[in-house]
Amino acid sequence: MRKLIPLFTIFNLVLLSQNCNAQTEEPPKMAMVSDENKPLVDKIIEITNYESYFKNYCEDFIKKTSEQEKWTKEKNESVKAKINFAKFKVLKLYNWLAKYSTKELNGFIESYKKDKKREKKNIIIDDENIAKHLDWYAQGLIKS
Repeated sequence: MRKLIPLFTIFNLVLLSQNCNAQTEEPPKMAMVSDENKPLVDKIIEITNYESYFKNYCEDFIKKTSEQEKWTKEKNESVKAKINFAKFKVLKLYNWLAKYSTKELNGFIESYKKDKKREKKNIIIDDENIAKHLDWYAQGLIKS
């Protein structure tokens, strides 16, 4: 039995060293929407009024936190001033919408133009991943 302990230890070290090598590799590059599709993504954002939705969400989140933590008016305003839709759009929306082809993006635009109710229910607002990132963004505003 005692002879197995060193063997077991060496075996574990070999397994662990393989896992450590995987951590030294670079993460994959962030997906970005093509230059051709950027205007289409911007059009979808415009048609769906996502920028207003984004700002309202952040302001409501800040207001709720401000009331709970009894912030001063100055602190409330300084946190609101940090809301930056352009940064969120580039880091999250362009990245997320990069998976759609030009044809698919044009299809979304046409369907939103025909059905104004889709403004409140659309691929950006309904996406669970984007909603999570929006929530994390709003939480980050408060922590910074």
